[in-house]
Amino acid sequence: MIKEIHTFGTSFTAGGGYFFDIPEEILNSEAAKREGLRERVQALHDTHTEEPKTMLHYSWPGQLQALLGDDVKVYNHAKEGFGNETMYRITNDILWEGNNFIDCEDKIFIYEFSGLGRKEFWSNTIKDYCVLNYGSMSKSQRDSNFVHVQQQYKINNGTLHLSKYKEDWEKVIDRMTQYLNENINLIEQLKLLELNNHMFIDSLLHHNVNFFTVSPPEYPLDDIKNKIITFDGINDFVAWGLSYGGLLIQDVVNIKDRHLNLQGNKMVAEIIYNKLKEEGFDV
Repeated sequence: MIKEIHTFGTSFTAGGGYFFDIPEEILNSEAAKREGLRERVQALHDTHTEEPKTMLHYSWPGQLQALLGDDVKVYNHAKEGFGNETMYRITNDILWEGNNFIDCEDKIFIYEFSGLGRKEFWSNTIKDYCVLNYGSMSKSQRDSNFVHVQQQYKINNGTLHLSKYKEDWEKVIDRMTQYLNENINLIEQLKLLELNNHMFIDSLLHHNVNFFTVSPPEYPLDDIKNKIITFDGINDFVAWGLSYGGLLIQDVVNIKDRHLNLQGNKMVAEIIYNKLKEEGFDV
């Protein structure tokens, strides 16, 4: 019997956009005032009634938990700005103890793979894992001005952090800007992304891990066709949600936000739930 479901991904899996609970210190900051963040939070509360009003509950993993009931626990490891490297690491922490593979027959893993621009690193300054987000890249140019580092209270840009972290973040961002300029190359990063995704999926297949993807990576899709959850024939739930109509936060709240709204996340959760049932899992 399945006891745990672990979900991974970006803000689209984390419940991005549903910032119901933001520390007052951030809401009172000048950056938040310029962006109308408090008004945004109030608009979310005014237009949504389903409890609890948390990012987790309003995400599709949270809605999947509601469908599953109490017998199966959903762990949502997704976070705004996070990418594949974070996903690899946390999966490894769950499945391995040193060199010993841990039995995982009672677990299901569901992955939203990301693209470039989401590089994880350990910071001795922050004393935690962080993610370097960098901007648009092409063969001819790189936008190195779009650089920020995420770990906890990042809201839409790299400036909204608790003040006690401000000095540390400034140091880290400065160093990561230098790292970006010296070490990141589009073609090489694409090759590395493909390599890492292949090794990751091959390892999951080799160890017979119960896993699915709601947004697959570049990979021979025929090899994992039974692992791909489709949404009206579309392999990527984000692309599906953006094209469906009426499933974005900006469709129900007068704010610009292209994350899935609660209705969209409920629909995603139901499709995933039905897929797990079709595959014969006792959930």
